[in-house]
Amino acid sequence: MKIPWKLATIVLLMVIPLAVTLGLFVRDRQQVIANQQTELDTVAYTETVAALLTYIPQHRGTAAGFLGGDRTQRTRLTELAAQVDQAFANLEALNPTLGTGLGAVDTVSQIASNWTALKQQYERLTPADSFARHTAVIQQVLDLLEFVADQGQLVNPDVANAFLIDVLVIRVPEVAEALGVLRGLGNGIAARQLISLDERGRLAELTSAVAAGLDSIERGLRAAFKGDPELESQLSAKLATAKRESIGFANLATTELIDAEVIDIIPTNYFDTGTSAITQIYDLGDNTRNALRSALQSRQSTNRNQRNTQVAVAVGLTLLAGLLAFIFSRGITRQVGAIGDLFGQIGIGDFEARAEVVSKDELGEMASNLNSMLNNTLTLIQSQAERDKIQTSIFQLLEEISGVADGDLTAEAEVTAEITGAIADAFNQMISQLREIISNVQDTTLQVSTASSEIQTTAEHLAVGSENQSEQIINTSSAIEEMAVSIQQVSENAASASRVAEEALENAKDGSGAVSRTISGMNNIRQQVQETSKRIKRLGESSQEIGEIVQLIGDIADRTSILALNASIQAASAGEAGRGFAVVAEEVERLADRSAEATKRIEGLIKTIQSETIEAVAAMEDTTREVVGGSNVANEAGQALTQIEGVSNRLAELIGSISMASKQQARGSESVSVSMTDISEITQQTAAGTKQAAQSIRRLADLADELRDSISAFKLPGRAA
Repeated sequence: MKIPWKLATIVLLMVIPLAVTLGLFVRDRQQVIANQQTELDTVAYTETVAALLTYIPQHRGTAAGFLGGDRTQRTRLTELAAQVDQAFANLEALNPTLGTGLGAVDTVSQIASNWTALKQQYERLTPADSFARHTAVIQQVLDLLEFVADQGQLVNPDVANAFLIDVLVIRVPEVAEALGVLRGLGNGIAARQLISLDERGRLAELTSAVAAGLDSIERGLRAAFKGDPELESQLSAKLATAKRESIGFANLATTELIDAEVIDIIPTNYFDTGTSAITQIYDLGDNTRNALRSALQSRQSTNRNQRNTQVAVAVGLTLLAGLLAFIFSRGITRQVGAIGDLFGQIGIGDFEARAEVVSKDELGEMASNLNSMLNNTLTLIQSQAERDKIQTSIFQLLEEISGVADGDLTAEAEVTAEITGAIADAFNQMISQLREIISNVQDTTLQVSTASSEIQTTAEHLAVGSENQSEQIINTSSAIEEMAVSIQQVSENAASASRVAEEALENAKDGSGAVSRTISGMNNIRQQVQETSKRIKRLGESSQEIGEIVQLIGDIADRTSILALNASIQAASAGEAGRGFAVVAEEVERLADRSAEATKRIEGLIKTIQSETIEAVAAMEDTTREVVGGSNVANEAGQALTQIEGVSNRLAELIGSISMASKQQARGSESVSVSMTDISEITQQTAAGTKQAAQSIRRLADLADELRDSISAFKLPGRAA
């Protein structure tokens, strides 16, 4: 390795720790930036989720008023349902980019499915059931919001941001949900203008929860303002507005619903006031989200700048190290080049050449020392007489070993004290080894000739055996071809059976589907019968209330009759002055008698209705039991068809496996037949090759004889030439 490359290697080894440190720093910064991007994506995803928390509570409250009797809100329900569907569509659009990374795809699909079922069924529910179903969906959305915040690592070490996250993810949704429940329950109460004791207690709890939640939001934002004073100018006005609207709505619920003796507030006015308060809360949440997004983007930008600055500094230091290495290398290689030129001149015989001293370092001292060494070496160069003596010794050595060229291995060179003595000794050792090799070759050629004759005889026997083997393989190939035809027929039969099994499997699947539809129809009939039974029961209960009212009317008629009697007595005692009052009393008595008679007839009709209602309820219950029994039978038939379908599946798989195995055997038998044909041809070729090998072995024996004749020209000690 040249000196510049060595210096470059040293610089590289010095740069590697810097590069590793830089890489670790960049990787750490990059991970932080990626985490911050995940936080920003999470904030964007929560913004879309917040739309669900805006529209589903509105749909809940509007549905409460609609089911409470306010039918004018149907159009508003349709609009809100469309807005909720659009919010779910927006979430679905974000799932490939954000939802998948946050692990929220399945949860969003489940919530959307629950919402679709609720949207289709809420008109058939009671107000309480509708409210509970809506609240369950909203709770799932709230859980989704917290889950997304956890998965998105929305936990910020900055104090101000931490309070903003708490307000955005927990406090604002809690207050908005409390306001939504207060709006929904109150809208239903205002629609029917009637409130129960439990509903008063529930509304009181909600107003307290709203007040406590607003206090938590205010404390969290005040703490965030201390950590980042700029936030106060962005959020303080929104906080005041949201607090004022929310408290005003809670006070409205208290005065018009909780403490009111008569409920006469217009439902739409109450609902719009609650919607305004919730809108202000969500506006506060949106502003909080924007502030958090700005803070996260600022931190991300800071980390990117730190990363870029460190990279720039590291690259600058690396370039500086490379420049210094180049300068030092230039100074070193100039002196090394001068020394190299000196050695080149000496290599071509210029012993007068000297190295140029261009530096004062160790290499310069080396060049100076080389020059001094060359000055001393000139005195040690050989003279002409010494060269002539060496040449004479070489000629003598050549004469002694010239016989070896003619194959005379008995010659040996004389070992003297001259410079050629070592060469003569090495030559003698070479001749000794060559003698041994030639002797071994002669012995080996005799053995090769004898073995070749034996191999030739064996090869001829092998040729005869190969011909017999070829005839047997041809007979075997014919038998395998017949077996391949039989296997092919089996494969075709198995394929036909497989098609039949597939048809049976399709029929079983169709039967299973028909039974499933039958079961579904029976379940629908059972639900309808149960619903009809409930309505008839409610009719019976209503008839009982009517009976109580009729009894009250009868009591009034009796009291009226007594009053008329008392009036007649008073009129009689009054004499002529009370005669007119007596006529009125008699008319009142006749009216009381007719009321009593009509009450009795109504009471008889009510008893008849109640009797028929009881019989209808009993008949509906019998019908329900029959439907349940039919549904159970259909379920058993479906299970049986499912088992048949499973058996058909296994049968189809087995027949398919048999068909596949038959096809594989057919292909295998064809391959074996082809292989046997190839083996037959190869055997024939082997026989021909064996004959050819016998001829080649004979030729090998002839060559061994020729080799023995060729080396017989060498003369060995103790053997004839």
